[in-house]
Amino acid sequence: MPLRCATDAIPPFLRRLNPFVISDALSPSVGSPEEEALAIWMDPSARMLPQLSRLHRSLQAGVVPAGALYVSPHQSMKWLALHEAWSPARQSSQVGSLYETAFHELQRVIGDQRWNLASLGCGGGQKEEQCLGLFRRQPEAALLIDISPSLAMVSRDRVSPTCAAHAGVIDLEATPMSPSWCRRLLAADEAGSESTRPRRVLFFLGMLPNMPVTTAWSLIRSWTEPGDLVLVSANLASESELRNGLLGILPQYDNRETREWVGAFFDLHGIFGVAEELTCDVEAVPVPGSTLSRIRFQWTPTEDRTVRLPGMAPVEWEAGRPITAFQSLRLTPSAVESLAQDADLTLRFQQVDPSGQEGVFLFERHG
Repeated sequence: MPLRCATDAIPPFLRRLNPFVISDALSPSVGSPEEEALAIWMDPSARMLPQLSRLHRSLQAGVVPAGALYVSPHQSMKWLALHEAWSPARQSSQVGSLYETAFHELQRVIGDQRWNLASLGCGGGQKEEQCLGLFRRQPEAALLIDISPSLAMVSRDRVSPTCAAHAGVIDLEATPMSPSWCRRLLAADEAGSESTRPRRVLFFLGMLPNMPVTTAWSLIRSWTEPGDLVLVSANLASESELRNGLLGILPQYDNRETREWVGAFFDLHGIFGVAEELTCDVEAVPVPGSTLSRIRFQWTPTEDRTVRLPGMAPVEWEAGRPITAFQSLRLTPSAVESLAQDADLTLRFQQVDPSGQEGVFLFERHG
């Protein structure tokens, strides 16, 4: 098991020997750059007990929380295989150029300013690596955040050749604002002068589909201050696709790789064979000003099942009661812009790929 305690309490020789130093409390002196490069900074929201409590409540309600699909190394590998096989950003050169265009625009806006990067839900870090490979001036620091320690480390390792990169583990849905240790790592101390601190850039790529709408935009707002830049990507659908039930989009989800990835959660809890029994459908999701669609995977047990979590009362799933295993929301460009305005974000740039299924949006925080 990784060691979790305040960094100051860890003797230097242990920090050198243990590549999984996890901390949620930073002192003014964190240690040498070599020691810091080995650290995974863990927020209290990602500790075992809060995670188990949140998972227990969600499973009692019959829903697998999105973050629970990424936590273990096995699940992370399944997700990376899914991303490689089906992500439009990996499969379509047009979508790849979409991100390249957005990164060039971000570079134009930043110019020669000092800046820092925080990527929420960094996944495997491919887009962060692509972005920094195009920049003339690298960020002074980058914070790669995910609920999965494995993915956070992979992303950190991709970015570390270009700047001081840190891996952070946070349950973003349970964290209302940027923790102080994140600001510390990004050299953006709250007491610092606004005229001297680096400009902050927040990546929120691939996160909108799997979070409740209000949670996602509240999270972006709470992690930013006036003048910060926010790069958001969204899985999109045209009005006609929404009307026809996303038939042209469903193959990206209703496939073997997705089923194996989602099924890995149930395997982890001793319920095997779920991947083959998952059903996929589309449900309407009302949001202010429009109605969107969400792709949903469900599993219906054919007999009573029990899920046991350490230190928690058993979760009883009755036969015939559907369990929501995975959800992914498809937005429209107008919905993205409208929701962003409500979060005090002004649109500076947007690019949608020719298929209309992927969009990248650059916002600046005001107010």
